[in-house]
Amino acid sequence: MILKELQEPIRIKQTKALLRRIPKDHHKRTKIEDDQNKRTAGFRGEEELAYYLKYLNENKYYIFFDLRLLHDQPFQIDALILSPSFALIIEVKNYSGTLFLDKYSKQLIRIIENNEEGFPNPLSQAKRQKQQLKVWLGKRKINILPIEYLVVISQTKTILKTTEGNQQIFQRIIPVDQLLERIAEFELKYNKEIISNKEIQKINQLLLREHTPHFPEILQTFGINSSEIIKGVQCPKCHSLPMIRIFGTWKCPVCKTHSKSAHQQAIYDYFLLINSTITNKECREFLQISSQRTVRNLLISMNLPFSGTNKGRIYHRPEM
Repeated sequence: MILKELQEPIRIKQTKALLRRIPKDHHKRTKIEDDQNKRTAGFRGEEELAYYLKYLNENKYYIFFDLRLLHDQPFQIDALILSPSFALIIEVKNYSGTLFLDKYSKQLIRIIENNEEGFPNPLSQAKRQKQQLKVWLGKRKINILPIEYLVVISQTKTILKTTEGNQQIFQRIIPVDQLLERIAEFELKYNKEIISNKEIQKINQLLLREHTPHFPEILQTFGINSSEIIKGVQCPKCHSLPMIRIFGTWKCPVCKTHSKSAHQQAIYDYFLLINSTITNKECREFLQISSQRTVRNLLISMNLPFSGTNKGRIYHRPEM
């Protein structure tokens, strides 16, 4: 059973919003696009993993995607699988080409068209997550399950190689199409239930309650000033800015598209890029319209959480 669904990461949503709202010739655009492409590839790897995990017995396994917990400092797990007999941490890598894991340097080297690129050892990362989760559970006085870990390569055409005599690492780093078989091997290894259904439900609730999503300060990350962000409502068809509001409808002066709801994406862009709250005045400035009443109605229609009353009302960023 999937208890925490796989969702597009906030960081990808932020870079999409940022690319919508900086000039086409902005000197940071290429850097932002590279970041988005890298993270989108990683997300696709997680989607491939999710495809295989849906075949697990949902009455026996509980699955959490992108779980972020706090232990001294935050640690994030791509996928955590819990059963009454064992827990499994999965680190997903969407790498193509040939991967060589050097026994001595402990480095992962990717080779594509005779070009070599080094990466941190994902096995070390997954092993560190295992230790962090073990301590996290122990501090909460939870009966600790055996914790296993795997690195899953989401592209089945990727070739895995290692130093001679180091083949045992392929028990830990596997192509995604071998995942279910490897989980079946763990089932045989851990064939006794260690915790009761009541205990596992307690752990599930605790994990969901203590998950701490990270909302990056994306402008600060790329060194972009908020004054560089283009304001206005973007046309959903031709993507030009700004649209004009006429008689309760947004109209694009370029392609003549009409929309009743184009302002919603603009307000979400504000939450993604600028701030976690927005006032009527700030919204008017961002949407580039002057009517306080109109903006009030637009914000109310989106059912955003809010605090305060009347002119002091502040609207808060929804779950994104």
